[in-house]
Amino acid sequence: MSIHMDALNRAGGRAKDSFFFAAEKIYLTLRAGGTRKDAHVRASVPLNTFYDWVRRGREGREPYRTFVDTMEQIETDFKLGLLGLIAKAAAGDRSANLKPKWVAAAWILERRYGSEFAKIDEDKVISELLRSLAGVETKVAEVMLRHAPEAARGEITREIAKIFSEVRQ
Repeated sequence: MSIHMDALNRAGGRAKDSFFFAAEKIYLTLRAGGTRKDAHVRASVPLNTFYDWVRRGREGREPYRTFVDTMEQIETDFKLGLLGLIAKAAAGDRSANLKPKWVAAAWILERRYGSEFAKIDEDKVISELLRSLAGVETKVAEVMLRHAPEAARGEITREIAKIFSEVRQ
């Protein structure tokens, strides 16, 4: 079933019924741990239509506002359920095979909510930053040297190199 916004704009109940039917499929997918992408695909809602519903919801237009609020609540409940498993294990609960469950919950959190739960490799971040700075250093030096008087170019180059070597330490 494909749902189009022109149909939703019509006064007929059938289009609205299609919206609510698709919304329920989306909610079921999210409750099962699926992503929003999984949800719109499972509900046969085109991506642009799905994001149009989300946009309208953020603008406060009903029934889309309720739709967005419900999705956010389901996603929060899912995340809190995973965190609850981990907290239970951390508190020393040894009930029925909790270890595989909390490890799986941690895995899902790390991958699905990476900005909140992924491990950060500080050395990797610093080396990537330094690589980026090296590129900036070269570009800044090129621009400055291109516009500097001939006599000042050597001094400018030394100063830039000194600044960036201090940053790297």
